[in-house]
Amino acid sequence: MKNELEIIKGNDLIQAKRSLHLTSREKKLVSYMVACVSPYDDDFKEYAFPVSEFATFFNITDKNVNKEYERIATGIMSKPFTVENDLEKFTACWLAEAAYDKKTKEMRFRFTPRLKPYLIKLKKYYTRYRMINLIHLENCHSEAMYELLKQFESIGHRKLELEELRNILGLGKKYPLYSNFRAKVLEPTVSEINQFTDINISYEEIKQGRRIASIHFKIWADVENKYLSDALKDHSDPGTVKVSSSTVEVEETYEVPRELPEELKPVIQRLVEDFGFDITEAMSFAHKFDSQRIVENLDITEKRVRANQEKGIETDTTKYARKAIETDFRQKKTGLELRLESEKKKKKSENNTEAIRNFLDTYYQGWYQAKLDEYIANAGDNFKDAFQDYLESNDDLLMHTVREAFKEKGFDAPLVKNQLRIFYSEELGLQEKFNIEFFMDDNGYSIRPTDTGDELYKFGKKINL
Repeated sequence: MKNELEIIKGNDLIQAKRSLHLTSREKKLVSYMVACVSPYDDDFKEYAFPVSEFATFFNITDKNVNKEYERIATGIMSKPFTVENDLEKFTACWLAEAAYDKKTKEMRFRFTPRLKPYLIKLKKYYTRYRMINLIHLENCHSEAMYELLKQFESIGHRKLELEELRNILGLGKKYPLYSNFRAKVLEPTVSEINQFTDINISYEEIKQGRRIASIHFKIWADVENKYLSDALKDHSDPGTVKVSSSTVEVEETYEVPRELPEELKPVIQRLVEDFGFDITEAMSFAHKFDSQRIVENLDITEKRVRANQEKGIETDTTKYARKAIETDFRQKKTGLELRLESEKKKKKSENNTEAIRNFLDTYYQGWYQAKLDEYIANAGDNFKDAFQDYLESNDDLLMHTVREAFKEKGFDAPLVKNQLRIFYSEELGLQEKFNIEFFMDDNGYSIRPTDTGDELYKFGKKINL
């Protein structure tokens, strides 16, 4: 069984709400089915794979694996989920149909058509990972938690409301006490993810009053996971794994997929067949750089390689082509052209930065006032005497008016409420506590620098300003 099987899912599908959770085997089967989909398919079709391959990959040793497969597939079809985003909300099941072909001993299935935008031709807002990460996950919630956090690996952290997390995991009324949820769900999934996958996680409990309201996860890569390395060796074709003293390097043997977007097929084909790129890197380059840049740099590479051959100089064709495309070995532009491009990029970058700042400032002000009001409400009478002393210590006309309003209506007077916010903000240092960084973290905002200026993201989704 090859190790390069990949899962590619739209993020809205990962974050779908479930009333019933899938079992560990049901989740693994869904993932195996998703791995059958090419991201370049034009439409869903009937997919198929030998049941024995699925069983071997996940070490399923049941005597009647065919019956077990049918049981798992039936379970998947009986557990709907709900996807909701800015454009739509719908409830569906993973599969429209599932069948076992007794003659070929293959499992044949079709996905529910409604899921097409979340599994095919994904260009943004998706999560991608190797299925090899799922092999050792036995807790029925570990895979769902892994996907939720893998989605934010590049950001390094993710905050999830406890109720939202329960809905995504399909817990229903199970484990209503947080202590039970932590012992039965949170701790086992964190342990399995850290032990068996390509990421490590830790978490912090965030309280609202006395109750745990949300979980803040920290996420970082684990590139040398022993179990993952062993799994890659076990599930590689013979001769595809090199083992050194400290690392395992997998040489992936790809065939160029037949189903590629027509506009990218020629350049991907040339990268793979003529210049030795593996298919994954070829696809990445084809999406990252425009075709003209790739083709012209490949022509330059070919000329250089031929010239070196005539001189008896050995050249790593793939390495040279990679560097040529990334650096762009084409004839350089004039100084004036470069200067004008630089000025244009700088102007665009400045405009992006200003737009992001204005956007964040606008929403920050309302968030900060809400945080102040929440803090004041939770503080109760703790700072009542200090506030009265604050009013008495300032003898200007405004404070005199506030004191009179306080004597008449207490904290309910609008003028008093406003001054109370100022007191908490300035005297107690809340403006420093609830700063813009806190606001961005609390709301999932992050800023990523690019060649054309900063870009703003919210929970991993780019915001176009």
